[in-house]
Amino acid sequence: MGLGRHSLLVSCVRGFLRVPPNNSHLSARGPLGSPKVLSEIPRKGPAKQARSFGRLGLGLAWTVLASCSFDAETPAPYLAAPSAAGICGSTESLLPKLFDFVREHELDPLRAVIEARLLPTAERPAPDPSLRGLLDALVRLATGLGLERTLNAAEIASRNQTLQQLKPLLLLILRYVHGDVDGHPHFEAAGAGSTLFRTCDADNLLTAGEAVLRLPSQADPQVRWLAALSKDLAALIEEPSLTPFLETFRQDAQMGRPAILSLLNQIALFLTDETFDISRVKTLLESAVYPAVSNALRAKIEVLVGRLEEVTRPEVDVLRPLQRAIRCLNAQPETRAALFGLIYDLVTTPEVKLSELLATLDGLVTPERSSEVLDFVADLVKVLRQDRVAQKEILGFLAILFEEQNAKAVTPALLHAVEADLLGEVSDGIVRILGGCGRSLP
Repeated sequence: MGLGRHSLLVSCVRGFLRVPPNNSHLSARGPLGSPKVLSEIPRKGPAKQARSFGRLGLGLAWTVLASCSFDAETPAPYLAAPSAAGICGSTESLLPKLFDFVREHELDPLRAVIEARLLPTAERPAPDPSLRGLLDALVRLATGLGLERTLNAAEIASRNQTLQQLKPLLLLILRYVHGDVDGHPHFEAAGAGSTLFRTCDADNLLTAGEAVLRLPSQADPQVRWLAALSKDLAALIEEPSLTPFLETFRQDAQMGRPAILSLLNQIALFLTDETFDISRVKTLLESAVYPAVSNALRAKIEVLVGRLEEVTRPEVDVLRPLQRAIRCLNAQPETRAALFGLIYDLVTTPEVKLSELLATLDGLVTPERSSEVLDFVADLVKVLRQDRVAQKEILGFLAILFEEQNAKAVTPALLHAVEADLLGEVSDGIVRILGGCGRSLP
């Protein structure tokens, strides 16, 4: 699809988002102008609900076109006659699983969160974040990236079956949080993430993350540092003596999980020191860890320490923003304990099989495309870092979604959606829609 259509799509969506706030709860007007409010749809029976969902989609499309046609700054779109048979079909034929989810009320928990927190009410006429603001933030991200690249990313996901390869990882994370893996729910980790989204300046972590995504490995500049780290972590986790060590390690009258968390806390404190030097980490491990491990395990730990030394070199521009992010984490001991505890549990729980998941991630794309994919993610992080308005809306929504009570309500629906390959259907639908559906601009 040409750049003209991309610009048109952005201007139309932006026009829709500029609809006056008296209908800011996304009322969709039908041909006769009667409002169809989003929150009214789920209260109907399954068949009527599905039809209402379809009417809402048509209403939104009508509103988008109207916003283009009646906005003095944006000319009405012109579509030539179809150049080929339409490939999109109806909304329901394009997204049948999504419509099934709506009919069966599978998305009710997510919709309830959106209605309760993102839509205006009499008590809260200007929610922050809002659904309108979130949609606008997504458009801003797409615009910042360039919609051509957004389409390329969707095609990469479709053609390389990225979503299928990610499915085991997504399923494991959701099942682990839900408690299906070891019989114990872990929603406290989601709550910790919500706290960080609310209290820490995301710019620090985004800045460090962008630099890490682009960083080449020192040993082989053709390989990204992140890809090399993934392989090193898989090798460490596969070491048979790792789990026995983690479960029996002793420090400061503590053993096992508490002792390991104490060790990680010490390393986190070292990292925040303005005069940080990797030698302090090496000295700590030399005295507290290496005497208790096998030579094979020590060698693999030393490789990871080498990776840490590599990424914290002053010329890499990762250490300073990373230090600021870790200082925020250190200021919240309970949140830090929940996140470090999650890492410990993922490594030591046999059912997780973390090394297999890391191998899955390593095979997501061919070596020739890995840099392109990582660069795309880095560009996305950069746009999110630079656009503070979009950043505020998106991270605000994630903070709400990760709240413990919301995570408990939404996780089963997300789990079923991944199991049913709903993400793959949506990805394929995006490719087909952005591909023009058989129509072309002159």
